[in-house]
Amino acid sequence: RSIIVRWVGRPEKAIELNEGMIESMGAAFNFNISSNVIVFRAIPLAEVGRIEDAISILKYGFDISSKLGPFWRHASFLNCLGYCYGELHQYQRAWELNLESEKAALKMLEKYPTGLQYAEIAAQAGVNLIENLFDQGKVDAAWNRMKSIEEQAKSIIFDSVRSLWEARMYYLGAQILL
Repeated sequence: RSIIVRWVGRPEKAIELNEGMIESMGAAFNFNISSNVIVFRAIPLAEVGRIEDAISILKYGFDISSKLGPFWRHASFLNCLGYCYGELHQYQRAWELNLESEKAALKMLEKYPTGLQYAEIAAQAGVNLIENLFDQGKVDAAWNRMKSIEEQAKSIIFDSVRSLWEARMYYLGAQILL
């Protein structure tokens, strides 16, 4: 339920709904489920400005993922961490994390061509990279990256998740053109 609540623009309610879930999932130690809960808790925390809390949770998830072997959320942890560092204006760190996330997601998409989640992560990381460039005043580089993502995203695998990232990309494109 917290995922849907966040998608409709209520991150505060999403935080309330998933309070304590990471701890209870950790007790059961089902990391595939726990990794989802970690991401779905961290994103609304970041959206309401609780960046440090989001980073702490994401680092926890990333550390476990690194120790156990990269699960499908590994690239998500990197992408979300990159977003958080971008919000803190730590652009170099954000760039490194988002680039690593994009590469990991594209590698998984190549390995599992029907993996919608990898297409979304690759696209979200790409949009974060555009935003990193834009925030640093590198508008030509941001524009070129946007055009590259548009070309890459012509693949049908991106269609089912396009609504989750495309509007944000074109919003950045409009800012670039201003």
